[in-house]
Amino acid sequence: RNDIKILRSRARQLERDNDYVRRWLKLLENNVLGSTGIGLQCKSRDFNGDLDTFANRKIEEAWRKWGKPENCTVAGTHSWMDAQRLILRSVARDGAVLIRKVRNWQNPFRFAIQVLEIDHLDADYNHKLPSGNTVRMGVERDKWERPVAYYILNGHEGDEFGMDRPTKRERVPADLIMLVAMTERAHQVIGVPWMASSMLNLSMLHGYMEAEVTAARIAAAKMGFFIKAES
Repeated sequence: RNDIKILRSRARQLERDNDYVRRWLKLLENNVLGSTGIGLQCKSRDFNGDLDTFANRKIEEAWRKWGKPENCTVAGTHSWMDAQRLILRSVARDGAVLIRKVRNWQNPFRFAIQVLEIDHLDADYNHKLPSGNTVRMGVERDKWERPVAYYILNGHEGDEFGMDRPTKRERVPADLIMLVAMTERAHQVIGVPWMASSMLNLSMLHGYMEAEVTAARIAAAKMGFFIKAES
């Protein structure tokens, strides 16, 4: 809980500056999602058990139309394929990502999603509520540890415009938020960057390569001179 923001910052720095990490994230996208991503294949059947090809085709066509940028996300800038890549990369880099379901959106399907960086979850909010629910790292859970609500900040802590930085949190019911993360312990709330255990080695490797290249450059820059002896 105390180190998660530092881990995210270091993971993002490696994503920006380390060519091994950048290649790993790209390979992750290519191998998990491929060129087409996760699609939809309907297998609805008639009352007699045969595949309803007409209905299946209509549903799949509507799915493809919804997956266009103008329909898929509230920002109108990401297609369903773009959103999948963004979500996968965010989970690997940050340990988790938020997907907000927006109903009655202004598109033909009346539904869209909003991809939010996990920074929007108020991880500093921890509280025991009068109802008996517990808020741990911004996630309200009941006595069975089932998510009830998420406390979402109204801005991003890293926003360069001070006026858009978080000033309050909003309680959003759990049925409107999907928190995507890979947890490793039974009571874990959110995940950690997948590269957390290799950060030190990556940093040491980078320093070693820099030293080797610097040494080779210095060696290559050494000069010798032939001086003609006086007769």
